[in-house]
Amino acid sequence: MNEEILNQILTELKEVKRSMATKDELEAIRQSMATKGELEAIRQSMATKDELKGMATKDDFNAVKLAVLELSEKVNTIMENMVTKTDLKYIETKIIEHDKELFKFKDFVSLLTK
Repeated sequence: MNEEILNQILTELKEVKRSMATKDELEAIRQSMATKGELEAIRQSMATKDELKGMATKDDFNAVKLAVLELSEKVNTIMENMVTKTDLKYIETKIIEHDKELFKFKDFVSLLTK
């Protein structure tokens, strides 16, 4: 009977030993697990719910894209209708020519009135 109990205990010990992890297995598990420091670094780099709420969505990007396109059209319209330096030079030249003509007429009128 004692021998039977001893055999049963030995069998159970062998079963327990088989199900236990070896040192190498435990070391592999330990190396693959994150340390407290690594977990803290991950936690700090993750966005919070509040931060996620503040981030732009695809709809936001589409709205911004639409606004940029509208502004671009307005800028193009302004650029098409805006006076250029060349236009200003031409107007300045014409004003100078007209001033000269007016001066000539004034001289002519003053000669006639004398």
